[in-house]
Amino acid sequence: MAIGFFKLEQIFSQGDHKWFMTRTVSMFHNFPVMILSLLVLFDKNFIEDKVYYTNYLSILLSTISTSFFFWDLCYLLKQKESEKDLIYTLHGLFGYLLNCYAFHYNKYHYYVAAVLSWEWSTPLLNYSYYLYKKGKTNTIKFKLVSSSLIIVHFMVRIFFPIYLLFWDIFNPEIESMLRILGASLMIFNVYWMYKLLEKVFNILIKKSD
Repeated sequence: MAIGFFKLEQIFSQGDHKWFMTRTVSMFHNFPVMILSLLVLFDKNFIEDKVYYTNYLSILLSTISTSFFFWDLCYLLKQKESEKDLIYTLHGLFGYLLNCYAFHYNKYHYYVAAVLSWEWSTPLLNYSYYLYKKGKTNTIKFKLVSSSLIIVHFMVRIFFPIYLLFWDIFNPEIESMLRILGASLMIFNVYWMYKLLEKVFNILIKKSD
C-alpha cells in the first residue's frame, strides 16, 4: 500500500504535493466515516429519535470526524496568506463546530451522520482530479467518473439535505445553532455544485472543440 502511495505521488508536480498529502489524510478519514454514517442513518433507533439517541457507533463517528476537522482547520490556518482559501477554512470551522457541539451535548448525532454522509462524493472527486492531472480528460473513464461525481454530489450534498430540511425544519427540539451550522454547510454544497459543473463542462467543451 505504501509503495502504491509513493508511485501515485510521483504523478503530481511539486505544486500539487500539498494537495496530494491532504487528500491522503482525507482518505483515511473518508472511508471509515462513509461506512459509519450509513450505519447510523439506517439504524431505526436514530430514525425514531434523531435528536437524543446515541450509541457507540455515533460516538466513534463523531470522535473520528472531530479529530479530522481539528487537523484540517489547523492545517488551513497555518497556510501562507497567498494560499489560504476562505471557503475551505470556513467549511473546516463549521464542520469542527458541528461535531464539537454534538459531541459535547451528546445529541444530534443523527444529523452529524447526515452531514458526514456527504463524504460519499469525495472519492469520486479525488479520482477525477487524479485523471485530470494525468491528462486523461478525453477518456471514457474520466467522463464516467465525472458524470458519477455530479450525480452523487447532487444526491448526497443537495437532495438529501433538502429532504431532511423538509421533514425536520419545524421540529421544536432542534436548536438554532444546529440550523445555522447546517445552513452554512449547505451553502458551501451549492457553491461547490456550481463550481463542479462549471469545471467539468469547461473541460468537456474544450475537448470537443
